[in-house]
Order: sequence, then structure tokens, then C-alpha cells
Amino acid sequence: MKPISVMIVDDEEIVRSGLEMMILAEKDMYVLDTAVNGLSALEKMASRKPDVLLVDIQMPVMDGLECIRQLREWAPELPILILTTFNEIDYIIRGLALGAKGYLIKGVEMDRFTQHIRDVYHNRFVLPSQVAVKLSEHLMNKSEFWTIRSAAEFAFPDDLFTKKEQDIILLLQTDLTIIEMAIRLHTSEGTMRNYMTRIYQKLTVKNRQEALAAIQSYVIPVAQSEPQQSPAEG
Repeated sequence: MKPISVMIVDDEEIVRSGLEMMILAEKDMYVLDTAVNGLSALEKMASRKPDVLLVDIQMPVMDGLECIRQLREWAPELPILILTTFNEIDYIIRGLALGAKGYLIKGVEMDRFTQHIRDVYHNRFVLPSQVAVKLSEHLMNKSEFWTIRSAAEFAFPDDLFTKKEQDIILLLQTDLTIIEMAIRLHTSEGTMRNYMTRIYQKLTVKNRQEALAAIQSYVIPVAQSEPQQSPAEG
């Protein structure tokens, strides 16, 4: 089996060296190259194609998020793993919305670091427990989350919407943003916008508000049971 090639993007030399030592200790992976910031990584990747990109967020010249954003324009399928000291929800949301497959905090669960590289390489989503809890709390605190209709309350024609489109339609009922919906469904913001466009076309609407009104026609009416006649009235 071909070993996994990794590019490390971090502005701290001691961090790059430490990560490189951990990777080189594994038989099934190696460090293809390193970069000190996002711009340097983009320049090197013009000729070098790693299997996994390991990238920090805060770096001089070009930060990790901008690097990921530009990279997604010409390498949309490259597995990207964010490794940073920042655990703020805005960074987490932006990083995952841009298409990163995982978000790790430096010093947390590092005993599984190389396994996380394997996971994202095999297209598995990676979040340490403290990041997953923070993201879950953020999404669960959205004000309209609990008003969402279940799938059982809709009768969508089998040939109209795919399963993924139906999942998105259910989330349209909440006040989740497109980025937050993308994270919830483990996809990128760009992919989510493409899905939304197709849904709008199928519903023949132009925006989210019109879509919400249109999907009401697929809601299954609540059955109204007739009053039971008492024996005395029979």
C-alpha cells in the first residue's frame, strides 16, 4: 500500500519538527514537505501533491483559512486537517465550512494524531470531543431548532428530491445558516449552496422564504378523527 504523503503548514519551527517526528515514526506515512504559511503552501503545492494537508490557522502572510479557501478552487477533494491552538466557535465553523475534514486542538488527543491523518485520508470526519461538544452546543442553541418538522411529516414524491436534498429541506425550517447546515451535514459551504440551488429550481422558487412556503404543500395533514358516538346516543 502506498504510504500517505503529508504536507505540514505551520509558522513555528518547533511545531513542524515535532509533528514531522511523529509522522516519520509511522510506517504508512511520511512528510512530503513543510511550509511556514498559507502562501508558501500554495506555491509549493503547484508542483507537490500531498495526500493530506495539515494546516494551522493563525500564520503570517496568509493564514490557514485563506489558504484552504484558495486551495478549494483547484483541489476540492484534497483531505485537509486543521491543527491549531484556537478553539473558538467561529474558527471551527469557518474551517469546517471551507471543507476541512477535521479540526484538532494542539496538545489534545495527540496520542491519536497519526490515526487522525489516516482517518481524513480515508474520507472520515475528525473532531476531538471538546470541539464536537462546542459545535453541538452552538447548533443546539439556535432559537428555532426545536420547531423543525420530522421527515415523517412530509410526503415528498420519490422522484423529486434525493435523500440529501430532503435532509436539507428539513434544515431549511430552522434558523441555521448555510454554513451551519453544511457543517451539520458534513459537507462544504460550496456544495451546500449547489444543493440549495437545485432545491430552489425543483420548487420553482427564488429564495429560502419562498422555499419554506412551497414545502408546506408536502406536509401530511393531521388526521382529524370523528367524535366517537356514545352508546346512549346510538
